[in-house]
Amino acid sequence: MTVIDKGPTPNAAQHLAALVESSDDAIISKTLDGTIQTWNQGAERLFGYRAEEIIGKPVLTLFPPDREHEEEIILGKLKNRKRIEHYETVRRRKDGTLVDVSLSVSPILDDMGNVVGGSKIARDVSERKRIDAIAQHFAAIVESSHDAIISKNLNGIIQSWNSAAERMFGYSADEIVGKSVLVLIPADRQHEETEILRRIRAGERIEHFETVRQHKDGSLLDISLTISPVKDSEGQIVGASKIARDIREKKRAEAIRETLLNEIKHRVKNTLGTVQAVASQTFKSASEQEHRAFTLRLQAMSHAHDLLTLRDWESADLGEIVDQALKPFCDGPARLTKSGPSVELNPSKTLLVAMILHELGTNAVKYGALSNTTGHIDLTWDITTEFEKRYVHIQWKESGGPQVTSPTRQGFGTRMIERSLRAEGGAARLSYESNGLLCELDIRI
Repeated sequence: MTVIDKGPTPNAAQHLAALVESSDDAIISKTLDGTIQTWNQGAERLFGYRAEEIIGKPVLTLFPPDREHEEEIILGKLKNRKRIEHYETVRRRKDGTLVDVSLSVSPILDDMGNVVGGSKIARDVSERKRIDAIAQHFAAIVESSHDAIISKNLNGIIQSWNSAAERMFGYSADEIVGKSVLVLIPADRQHEETEILRRIRAGERIEHFETVRQHKDGSLLDISLTISPVKDSEGQIVGASKIARDIREKKRAEAIRETLLNEIKHRVKNTLGTVQAVASQTFKSASEQEHRAFTLRLQAMSHAHDLLTLRDWESADLGEIVDQALKPFCDGPARLTKSGPSVELNPSKTLLVAMILHELGTNAVKYGALSNTTGHIDLTWDITTEFEKRYVHIQWKESGGPQVTSPTRQGFGTRMIERSLRAEGGAARLSYESNGLLCELDIRI
């Protein structure tokens, strides 16, 4: 007996209609001349047209002008009873905006098996396209990076490997992906990986961690690592990404600079030692006091050179210069109060300020506030601007010492302070007040 399929029963048809109407995807049917016949709520949400606005109109209403040729191709396939699956294209909404869609198109047959139209299921893939575009953009950045970028899981197994990693470590992606990251770590450094994984599991980011890793050929590489946790879509930490930067040139440059600075320090010390020896011969007939004063000035310059050497011979902080220069004369707030902002002085200004403070300290010990047990020095500084030129204004104020009177002649220290500052575009003002010396310095910076 032959069974004739007369299509779904009324109840089944209602059920199918309900499924179509409730679908999140746009489900549309059209005739073979491209006229829209049915339109579900998903289509209304996707394209913005209500059913009564769009049914009976050509499906080309939904096509951007540069995509209209696609409809002829689609209709051709339908007439040949062919199904189109997951065809990604672009369609146009009612408001004129474009939307990325994935289409599945099937022929509709009548009772005689003739193709009478087509049904389309359109899914909005805009978000997926956007995410894919971002992912491709990031992938391009990773692949073109000069730094090695590697990912691994929480067991330390390498998951991804960019071209820079291949250049840095010598392994191709095919050779290394799936292997333990310990392959890259020298035996005496492998304990670092345990600590890194512990911190990654705790959600920590590790920045600028300088260490040593091993090339495929066994040679060692100085690198700087930045390591970040990698999370899945639910926010769970599933691994780590590592950015490794080759710092061998930086390390070599640092070693050369250290050698040069040590050489400079050694030569300066030798030069000052030679000057001191020559001075000892020259000052044979001078008093012990004069000879000692000259030696102490050389020592003040030597200490200032030490400060500059510690800072790569670029600059020194004024607060550090004050501490170093006045340490032989007074130690602690009982005899010296100092305050002022952080100010960086270049090498020539550093040496100048060190010498001036040494002279002021020597004078205070001999005649001023540090010549007894009750005197005190207030040393303050700040930044001033005059005619678009910046100065550091230093004030040295003594109190509690013996009564001060103006000297009858200008000594070497005073002449040195005034002339040195004038040569550097600054100025010095000394006031011999009854309660102690007041010295104000303006130093061009």
